[in-house]
Amino acid sequence: MSELPYREKVIACERGGTFKYFLAREQVFATWLALQAYGPLQRNAAMHTIEVRGPRLLFRSTMLGNPITVFRLPDCTAVDVDQFHALIGFAEEAA
Repeated sequence: MSELPYREKVIACERGGTFKYFLAREQVFATWLALQAYGPLQRNAAMHTIEVRGPRLLFRSTMLGNPITVFRLPDCTAVDVDQFHALIGFAEEAA
């Protein structure tokens, strides 16, 4: 198992570039608080999900908050992804 946080590519997503980010349990609450800088936290009781929709990234999870599925929206750039990675302390593993 990789050190947290780590990510896995969502193969079945037609958008491409979609990943699930797995956080340490003690990091989940603070991460969702920080994600609200992108937009308001929204809850969908029928689907049992929470999400924050920013202008370039969409963050979604079950009500447990972990893992976070991150969808890249059409205007998303590498800089946007890097800023999100810095927010959660994610770093690519060296090959």
